Amino acid sequence: MTISRREAPLLDLTRARASFYSFVNLHFLELPDELFAASLREAAFISALESLGQSHEVHREITKGASLMRNYLNETESLSHRELAKQLGMDRTRLYRGVSPTYGPVPPYEALWIGKDRNADVLPELAGIYQASGFGLQEDVKERLDYIGIQLSYMEQLVTKESEAREAGHKEEAQGILNREKAFLQDHLGQWTPGFVTSALEHARTDFYRGHLRMLQGFIEQEKR
Repeated sequence: MTISRREAPLLDLTRARASFYSFVNLHFLELPDELFAASLREAAFISALESLGQSHEVHREITKGASLMRNYLNETESLSHRELAKQLGMDRTRLYRGVSPTYGPVPPYEALWIGKDRNADVLPELAGIYQASGFGLQEDVKERLDYIGIQLSYMEQLVTKESEAREAGHKEEAQGILNREKAFLQDHLGQWTPGFVTSALEHARTDFYRGHLRMLQGFIEQEKR
């Protein structure tokens, strides 16, 4: 189907949004083993960071975050994949896994970041939202429904569906999906993530994860706009 001139920019934007959800979520869902460390040094990943670091079209926190990640990879070129994975693994555990209250921030689970008057309701609420949208977890993913990586995956799926609807010319369907995205950002992901990022930045030990957190912060702010 031919896309109109008016719809083409919206379709491009939607595809870019889905891609970026996947990009920032990778570091919440994938453990930094040696293969992961090797992938960070591949030309495609380096090129993506360089492009984002020089872009004037994205939120400034995204450009700053991309530059921090790129600089970190430059500074650790002498490390083996194993050494790089170990260094990243320690910081990721500190920031995203909640091993100990004295070791890092409160981990990125929505129920831990919202008021006590709501935290008992959030998991059933999320289960209903996911079910209504046909969102299901992959069998190898063992995470709570309120984990940030799951919520980012849900948004990626919604934006991908919006993209498909736009490509097919189904404007009303696309608008309906967009309304779901807005509601989820307002009521869930966009409500608690900024507070988590602010706290996590105080505990980050590598510019790689400082950069990742700043990119996430900028992207969520950009999405909410």
